[in-house]
Amino acid sequence: DGDDDALSAYPRCYEKGYADAAARGQLWSKSDCGEVVPADIDVMGYSLRTRDWRYTLWLRWAGDHADWSEKGTLAVELYDLRRSGSCDADFDDFDDFERENVADAHAHVALRARLRARLAGR
Repeated sequence: DGDDDALSAYPRCYEKGYADAAARGQLWSKSDCGEVVPADIDVMGYSLRTRDWRYTLWLRWAGDHADWSEKGTLAVELYDLRRSGSCDADFDDFDDFERENVADAHAHVALRARLRARLAGR
């Protein structure tokens, strides 16, 4: 379990800071960090892709590390890749399989906790 998982990190930087970007509704756009020092990062997204799921946490960045507390969690994404078609299908774009964020579904509470623990442990 986990040998074929993929882990990604997505730093996000905002010209006038996170709160200003949130107020403008621009959290996930216009947020490229380019080449910045860690202290200039506002938010870090950590994503774990398994055979059946993609789970992403968007966390506040605290200068040199992510805030993994519940308070530091800004957003959660969970995509069921099994619902999107066969994982054995011949496709070119994983994003085409990620249409519905099911993170808020009560049925996935235990799964979210398990994936969060795996992501935090990496």
